[in-house]
Amino acid sequence: MADNWEDEEFEVPAAAAPKATWDDEDLDEGEIKAGWTESWEDSDEEEEKPQAAAPVKKKVSLAQRIAERNAENERKRQELAEKANQDDDEEDEEDIVSKRQRQIALEQAADLENATDMFRGVSVQDREAADKIASANPKSKEEFEAFKKALVERIEMFKSQRAYPTFVENLTTELARGLKDVDVRKVASALTRIANEKQRESKDKGKKKATKKPSVQVSSAGVDTTDYGAYADADYDDFM
Repeated sequence: MADNWEDEEFEVPAAAAPKATWDDEDLDEGEIKAGWTESWEDSDEEEEKPQAAAPVKKKVSLAQRIAERNAENERKRQELAEKANQDDDEEDEEDIVSKRQRQIALEQAADLENATDMFRGVSVQDREAADKIASANPKSKEEFEAFKKALVERIEMFKSQRAYPTFVENLTTELARGLKDVDVRKVASALTRIANEKQRESKDKGKKKATKKPSVQVSSAGVDTTDYGAYADADYDDFM
């Protein structure tokens, strides 16, 4: 009976294949292995990638800060200087004229002070004349005539000095340089007339000396110079 059991054929039902639980169940084995490989490589790269280090704040020394601040101040100073120069270049004509007028006024004040110093130490009357000359501003013919009179009176105070003629010559020459040629000729003619007059006067004096008769010189030796008239008058009075 036992043999019969071995000889009997039994049909073993086939076991059902387990159902795949993965989403990629349609992929073949090669594709699955490739996907696992790529996943492992990506995981390794993420683990091996170092984290970015935090930036280290650079420390600045006190000396460097002072140097930077000085450099900034110097830059601002140069900007202000350039701006000031630019403003000067953009000055209009009115500002230039005003500056020129102020300069002329300063020059006149300096000339007046120099003239005052030149006449310092003189008498009150001379000081008044000097002030009148220094403050003069003649425009009309009459004003120039008065100015000329004051100048001549002041200058002629030194005519006894040896250098006076040279001074007059140089003064006349310097004053004539600012005149036109016609005016210079007029001045030269006036000086020529004065020279001719002086020459005539000198000749006339020489002639008078030459034509003067010599006086008779009588010796007083042995001559009685007693005034007898006084005695006669006295006797006549006594007689009366």
